[in-house]
This record gives sequence, C-alpha cells and structure tokens, in this order.
Amino acid sequence: MVGSTSIAARAVQGGVSVGSVAGDVHFTYEGMPPDHGYPGLALSAVSMPLAGPQRRVPQDRLRGREALVDELTRVLSQRTSGADGVWLLAGMGGCGKTTVALEVAHRLIGVRRQVWWVPGAESEGLSAALRSVAYAAGAVPSDLVGMHPADVLWRRLEALTTPWLLVLDNVDDPAVLAAAPSRTREGRGWLRPPPHLNGAVLVTSREARTERWGSWVTSFDIEPLSSGDGAQVLRDLAPDAGSERDAQELAEYLGGLPLALDLAGTYLARIAHDPWPSPSAPSTFVAYQHSLGGRLEDMASDPDTDLAPAERSRRAIVSTWELSLDLLDRQGADLARPLLRLLSAFGPAPIPYQDLFDLDLLAGSSLFPDLTFSRLQEALRSLTGLKLVNVETTSDTRDGGGGDPLRWITIHPMVRAASRAHPAFTEQTSSMLRLVSGLLHEFTSPWDVADPAQWPKWRAIAAHGSAALLLHALERGDGIAAADLVVTATETAVRTALYRLHVGMFGESVSQLRAARDARARLLGAEDPATIGAGLALAWALRSAGDLVESDKLYRQLATVCERSLPADHPYLRRRRGGTACRARPSAARSEGRIAKHPAHPVRPGPNGIQPRAPRRGSH
Repeated sequence: MVGSTSIAARAVQGGVSVGSVAGDVHFTYEGMPPDHGYPGLALSAVSMPLAGPQRRVPQDRLRGREALVDELTRVLSQRTSGADGVWLLAGMGGCGKTTVALEVAHRLIGVRRQVWWVPGAESEGLSAALRSVAYAAGAVPSDLVGMHPADVLWRRLEALTTPWLLVLDNVDDPAVLAAAPSRTREGRGWLRPPPHLNGAVLVTSREARTERWGSWVTSFDIEPLSSGDGAQVLRDLAPDAGSERDAQELAEYLGGLPLALDLAGTYLARIAHDPWPSPSAPSTFVAYQHSLGGRLEDMASDPDTDLAPAERSRRAIVSTWELSLDLLDRQGADLARPLLRLLSAFGPAPIPYQDLFDLDLLAGSSLFPDLTFSRLQEALRSLTGLKLVNVETTSDTRDGGGGDPLRWITIHPMVRAASRAHPAFTEQTSSMLRLVSGLLHEFTSPWDVADPAQWPKWRAIAAHGSAALLLHALERGDGIAAADLVVTATETAVRTALYRLHVGMFGESVSQLRAARDARARLLGAEDPATIGAGLALAWALRSAGDLVESDKLYRQLATVCERSLPADHPYLRRRRGGTACRARPSAARSEGRIAKHPAHPVRPGPNGIQPRAPRRGSH
C-alpha cells in the first residue's frame, strides 16, 4: 500500500514501474545497460592473474616435506585411470600446506602446460578467479548466457587436450565451491573430478572431513614437523643461535608449525646482524623460548599444556610475531606494528598497496603519528624482512597499460587472523574504520562502475570492498555512529557490488548489497536516503539475478518509504502527473560527503616501493 492506495507493479526495461490510481511511481536504475547480464566483456576486464607466487622456501630447504612433494609431483604428472584427479592437502593453519602446493606447482610447470593458481581465502574473489580460469581455458562471454559459470568452466576444461593443473589454495570452507542447491561433495559445482587424465586439481584447506569434500577426493594430511625437521628449519635461518638440541627444544615448543618456525628463525637471523642489539632482545634459541613462554603465560590463565593443538598453535603465532614487532620497535621501525594491523583490516586477499595507500590520509590518522614516506617504506621493508608479509609482483600494470608492474602485499591467513584477534586491534577499531573507509573511498571514488575500461581496477580492489563494513560490525560502543562515517564505511561495498552486477556476478552482488543495506538500516534507519539508495541498488540486483518476485516486493516497499519520508525536492523524487517518481542511480547509493583529507605531511618519492599519489582534490 502507498498511503491508502493499492498499487500494482510490472517489470520494465531498466526498472520496475509501480502504478496507482493517483499516478505512477517509476523506479529507473540508470547507468546499467539492458544486456549487462550477458556482458560483452573484454577478456582483460574480467581476467585475473592466475600464475602461482614464487617459491617462499628454497627447494633444498623443504625440511620434512621432501617425500610428500616427490609423491604428489609423481601422481599429478602421471595420473592413472584409477585416480579421480582431485587431491587435497589438509592441515591446521600455518602447517605449510601452501608451501607444499607451491613447490609441486613449480615442478609441474614443465610437465603440465597450463598451471592455474587460484587463492580461495575470499569466497567472492574465488568465484571471480574461477571465471577467469574459464576464459583462460577458451570460454567467451556468450558461453555464460543461460549457463551457470561452473558449467562453463568445466565444459572448457574438459575440452582441453593439453595437460593442465588447477590449484585452489586456502579453501577452508568447501561450501564456497558448491553451486546451489547442490553440495560440494556431489561434484556438480566449481569442484569436480576431471573426466580426462590430462587434468588434475590440487586443493589446500584446514577442512579434512571426507563427508564435506566427497569420497572422490584423495586427501593428504599435512602434519606439523618433527622436532628434528623443525630444528633444521631454525638452523637453516639462524645457524649461530644455539645447538642442535636447543633448536629441537624450541621447535617442539612451537609445535612443529612451519610458520612459527620461520618467524622465529627469521627473527634470530635479524638479531644476529644487528650491530647494536638490545640487551633484552633474545638472540639464542634458549632465550627466544624463554621470552615466548612468558608471553604465552600472559595470554592464558590456563596451563599451556592443557590447550588444544590448534589453540596452542594460534597463541604461538601471536607470540612469535609480537616478538618480531617488538624487535622492529627497538630498531626504530615503530610504524611496522600499526602497518601490519592496517593491512590485516583489509580483506583476505592481495592488497594493491601502492595506489591504495594515500599518504595524506595515513598521515592524518592517529595510528600513524609523524608519518613520512621514508618511515612508511622502512616499516614495509621491516615487515617483509621478518616475513610477516610478502610483496609480490604480477604481470598486471598499475595504469592498466604499459606502466610499472603492479605490486601486491599478501599476509598469511594465520598472521592476519592473529592480528585481528589481538586486543589492541579491537581497541583501535574505530580509528581503523575511519582510515580504511577513507582509503577505499579516496581510491575508488573517481571510477565508474559502468565503464568496462575501469573494471580491471575494480577487480583489483573488489575483495576489499566490504572491509570497512566488517570493521563496522567489530566496532564496540553503543551502536551510535556519525552518519557520514556509516555511509562512507558502506559506500565501497555498494559500489563494488554494482561492479560485480555489471560483470554478471549476480549472487555476489546481491549478498554484498543486502549486507550494506541492512547495516545502513540498522545504524541510520530505514527512511534515511542512504538506506533507500542501497535498497534500490539491491532491488535492481535481485531483478538482474532473475528474482523478479523479491525485486518487485522490495520496489513496492521502497515506493512507500520514498513517498512517506523524502522531501519533494529530493533527487530520488520528481512529480509526474500528480504522482511521484523515484529514480536511483549507482551514485545515489554513495555518500554525498567524504572523509576530509588532512593537511599533507612532507613525503618523498621512492624508487620502486610505495609511491605517494598526488591528491585528487578535484575528483569529487
């Protein structure tokens, strides 16, 4: 009902027309081509880098994993008719699953002509990457008309005659590989057994249960390293930090977890090369274990020996990287700690930091006092030097053309999770929220979601579109937040969802828009223009996804809200034949304001690392 007048709705091109005896309420979503669901997309607009990262452990230092890597390389290169073609590496976080998969993938590059590497930590990014695999395997946009993208992917993979390997890394929830209403174990979604012997799939995951993956998946359990192998990892990195026995005791104390061993050994190696180390900094295996033990006691009142292995490993990770950050503080890289927390605040995907990190916004945040470009560079070098983050280079370029290669920061999922779980992260959530929202807003505000030429940029940031939205959910307090911050914190989520709608990722778009609409409704109220804007975007996404019933229902609700709550001169409304018309555009869901940029601090350009961007003062 609109007032006391009954209404009827009908779908029209570009929107839904809702007619009443008083006039018409027309919702017309502008900027969306009517055939966007079957995008005539340039392949570069939706393709993603699919090459595997470089080895993180030299071939001659695969301690305790040599036999497993050899066996996997053999079975994947010489697949027989008795194997179903899907292998799973399962184990707790930080146990070295990705290291094993990387080594196998590199060894098979010469055997299997196509090796595709797909990160799976972020479900929406995983879906986009698998679409990119389909295009790389020969799909064309018209293939997607009337077919599920998973069917398109496997039809193309099955047609290949050359050997290929698909690696799905860090897929901790098998459900993200399902195609509703089927389940992953049924083998009808994104993960299926390759029907021909020239194809193989390798998956890494914390989930090991056969009932979730399917009996057709061959599983290998990745266990922690023995004390002997763990000691060798430590001595490879820090050969002068103590005896073999001391290294074994530290390796056992760290639970044989390769990630913790790597962090500890790298720390001790850095101490060994420090010309003037602090007397309180542990420089031997024994001293490191003693310091680690003190931190673990502070983290838990219960005896550490009573903890489950996974929890003990998590606390070991937290303690090892806190020791590393303490070292960086003492060495003058005091911005390394807030930088790591900021990086952990973004999504679980590679971060295009060179263009995303606006120096003005960083300098204006309380998280980065007295920031200069050289100090930020030193913080990043220090984090990479202690292996808390990795900087990787892809074949993409920063300007989408022939410019400098695009660099990404990646963080191990365990380090990211431990950083987000730290009490200091929670205490700083409010400041982090404002900074992340501002960085994402400043980075994406000049882009048009409807311009195919800018889709590669959206693709690079899409996995982080909901980062501020998730931070808002973590923020403590009474639930009352400044309206401008609420809108800005949800804006990038709305706009990345609209980008996904344009490239045909309907399910992901609907999910993201629904979360943004709900967050605005909860914090601003259902009748706030920003909430209405997100609702209009959601209604159009539902229509594009084929859910005309729910879309029609939502349009009716929005007609009521618009008529009741908005002033006559609001951009969403116009008078027409005595009635009212409500118009939504992609920009309507965006903030009318923006987080003010702070006065610039002096920064200096660097040769290859983070490049300070020129402020885009006139882009809004």
